[in-house]
Amino acid sequence: MPQVSTNPIREFLPEEHWGKWFDWFVYSIEANPLLASAANVPFNFTIDNDSDFLVLSMAVVETQTPAFQTEVAFPPVLIRIQDTGSGALWQDAPQHITNIAGKNAVNGAGPTVLEVPRWVQASSTVTVELTNLEATDRRLWLAFRGCKIYRTMRRNY
Repeated sequence: MPQVSTNPIREFLPEEHWGKWFDWFVYSIEANPLLASAANVPFNFTIDNDSDFLVLSMAVVETQTPAFQTEVAFPPVLIRIQDTGSGALWQDAPQHITNIAGKNAVNGAGPTVLEVPRWVQASSTVTVELTNLEATDRRLWLAFRGCKIYRTMRRNY
């Protein structure tokens, strides 16, 4: 009879991280503002040096000027993601942001759950390039939701 793991993310972890302490966490980017017709504007966040990060889902909220209060249903923004840990791009070309990150409020679909979670090493910098396809300033919040996997803390299962 197969043994059932009590760690729901274990199958996505490198073996040396089995049994390590993990905790839910969000890394985020705020593009405030993403200027009208801006192309390939880089935004970064750095993974803490005490833990690796497993990205499980992504979500985006976007508003436009002047008040930055009304969410945009279909953001006219392209996105391209790369991390320094692996050096790999996360997609072959810039994608429309709703192909990558789900919307929270406007369409009620919720965050996009990644088919295969994305592993990002500790101390890596994730660079997100955004392109605004319209001649209107925008404000955008992008959340990378997942688990911090602590390098030294162990967990009993």
